[in-house]
Amino acid sequence: MKDLRLTEMEGELTGLIWDLEPIPSGNLVKLCESELNWKKSTMYTMLKRLEAKEIFIMTMVW
Repeated sequence: MKDLRLTEMEGELTGLIWDLEPIPSGNLVKLCESELNWKKSTMYTMLKRLEAKEIFIMTMVW
């Protein structure tokens, strides 16, 4: 098993997602703006980091 270490910001986003899943990305952006004072770009950067660490796998739903 991988030794996964998350930054504080990655941990905050991971907690939000796990607490509220399933959550659409648009709702997550709004939540991060209000709860964490993050811009949309910050939230997506954090998601990319978590995906690179294989915490989440991004999928498209059509």
